[in-house]
Amino acid sequence: VLLAIKQRLPFGFCYYYIPRGPYIENREASQEFLQGLSEAIRVSDSKAIFIRIEPIQNINSKHLSKTIDIQPSKTLLLSLSESEVEILAQMHQKTRYNIRLAEKKNLIIKNTPEYSDQFLDLLEETKQRDSFRIHSRAYYQKMIETKAVDLITVWANDMLLAGSLIAKQGDTVTYVHGASSSEKRELMAPYFLHWHSIRQAKEDGYLWYDWQGIDEKKWPGVTRFKLGFGGQAHIFPGTFDFPLVSGAYAGYTIFRRLRRLFF
Repeated sequence: VLLAIKQRLPFGFCYYYIPRGPYIENREASQEFLQGLSEAIRVSDSKAIFIRIEPIQNINSKHLSKTIDIQPSKTLLLSLSESEVEILAQMHQKTRYNIRLAEKKNLIIKNTPEYSDQFLDLLEETKQRDSFRIHSRAYYQKMIETKAVDLITVWANDMLLAGSLIAKQGDTVTYVHGASSSEKRELMAPYFLHWHSIRQAKEDGYLWYDWQGIDEKKWPGVTRFKLGFGGQAHIFPGTFDFPLVSGAYAGYTIFRRLRRLFF
């Protein structure tokens, strides 16, 4: 199973990016599968020079070239198979306390895309405060409009305090992007938001809550927040390129290195 996204390059070339995939049930057939996929793309798009993949599991292919990770290779998976009491019990004591505190503050959950503009304003605020890199406003708007994600927001009266974009696939709910206000932080809205999302995912029959990336060095504060909810760390193989046109791919890699050095 895979999603392939066409990404344009200079001079009319392009490549296909497969985020968090492909998932290949038979690992031994991975080389055959990738070869078939590459042939299909060559036939359908003569300008494609490579495929970029983020396999779920280790796959066998002598043609893969390791590249810089796009999605975080290390994530945190929270099992939803246990009871709510058991899930709470594995959390850090401070996290449980903040959840209980937030539940007493009359916060309101709104799960609807109509508040996307307010959420995107809040995302910009979060970027400025925490020095995060984010996508363009149009990128997130497209995600919401196409229903690729659910927008969940937390309010105190008419004030938006926190929001997140949640993706659902297979047996897993994934926290994709989030934002929080600098106002009324004592209400612990982010804790309320994620506890609601975890409970809703469990009620809907999902088995895992994926926190979409942890890294103690790059994102110490965010990682500490996520780890407070418990769960188990999981490491994906990383990001790899599968060249389709060797000469053009070599030129691309040189161009990419120069761009990172000078821009």
